[in-house]
Amino acid sequence: MATNSRSPSLVLQAFVVDLRDRGLPKFGWHPLRHTFATEFLRAGGDVMRLSKILGHTQVTTTQK
Repeated sequence: MATNSRSPSLVLQAFVVDLRDRGLPKFGWHPLRHTFATEFLRAGGDVMRLSKILGHTQVTTTQK
């Protein structure tokens, strides 16, 4: 079975290595999701579209 070079675990591993190599503190993806969501809405993005982008099954999850 071929390894997908874009699998979430491999992307996260590369991200963590890059942070370390740049001397930056380690942090997870979740704060980046929140930052993206906030900036998307500030830029006029639609909450229904954002909900789909984030993979939420209910828009109320996005609105929290």
